[in-house]
Amino acid sequence: MMTTKTAAAIAALSLVAACGGGDSGNNDGPPVDNANAEGFWEGETGAGDPLALMVTDDGKLWGFHLSSRNGLSILQGSGSSQGKNYTASGKAFSSVGAGNAISLSATVEEKKTLQGNVSGSQAFSFKTTYDAVYEQKASLDDVKGNWSAESGGAAYSTTISESGALTGHVAASGGRCDFSGSVAPHASKNYFRITVKFANNCASPYAGTSTSGIALITPASAGQPAAMLGASVSENGSFLFPLAGVRSSGG
Repeated sequence: MMTTKTAAAIAALSLVAACGGGDSGNNDGPPVDNANAEGFWEGETGAGDPLALMVTDDGKLWGFHLSSRNGLSILQGSGSSQGKNYTASGKAFSSVGAGNAISLSATVEEKKTLQGNVSGSQAFSFKTTYDAVYEQKASLDDVKGNWSAESGGAAYSTTISESGALTGHVAASGGRCDFSGSVAPHASKNYFRITVKFANNCASPYAGTSTSGIALITPASAGQPAAMLGASVSENGSFLFPLAGVRSSGG
């Protein structure tokens, strides 16, 4: 299935073509089907660093790039397909501050491989393969419970109720930041849409603002607890909030 934004763009192009003048002739080739880049994609960069990408059905690109030199960066943007090519533009966030512009250009072999290059503030080649777990339907049972994590001297605590209500806080030496929001499973795919609103006790740029994004769940297995990895961005795209942790109870 084509992404919503790609389908809308194709419909607009067809209207332009229908209204266009000039010689129609017989020079046009057969119509080209746009490859569908939607799904989970996992692989590595040309430097051998782990890379996970997700292209959603509403045209959004999310990515998690773990560089051996620079640590974790989260990629966020929007893209579309033209023939066998998928292109996207957005930002790479490597801290709580403003992200830096990136572009992604890739060749799609539908539900098999997505490979290409990222350029801009980050530059690397990559090759990923499709993960069919994307096609499983997410459930609130997968995400409800208490989640916790520690990073850089900060402790994260998040609770998600059976109805999808989200509450949590981040505590660090500089103080505490409380947040609330919601979590909703996608209607047919294996990810969650999240919203996060920050209380006024949070530091800038979070205080009193809201973000939206996605969350992914890795189920518990082989003695390892379930893990959550998510990210949400402000409406103007000026900052990103990572939402991550392992389930400590309630699952």
